Amino acid sequence: MKPAAIRRQRELAQARARLIAYLQRVAGPSLTAEDAQMALEKAKAWSASPARTLDGYFAEHPNALTEPSPHCPVHVVRLLQHLEATGHGDTVT
Repeated sequence: MKPAAIRRQRELAQARARLIAYLQRVAGPSLTAEDAQMALEKAKAWSASPARTLDGYFAEHPNALTEPSPHCPVHVVRLLQHLEATGHGDTVT
């Protein structure tokens, strides 16, 4: 594997780890890392481009799940819907 590909893979892994940590921080201890990953997968935000986009969005908008904007990425909407459907609606908007 080329160095650039290795770097991209490492950056993607870091972005995914930040997304999982963010979701767990917002939803609380009842959301496991596995549940957070499943939520991201259901929101179609686990693949490379959406994961990076969402990671950047949450960095710029740390309250995105509790104070969502009408201009948020569609992945945020899907994520909110999934969290609501799986019993975490009281921690998000």
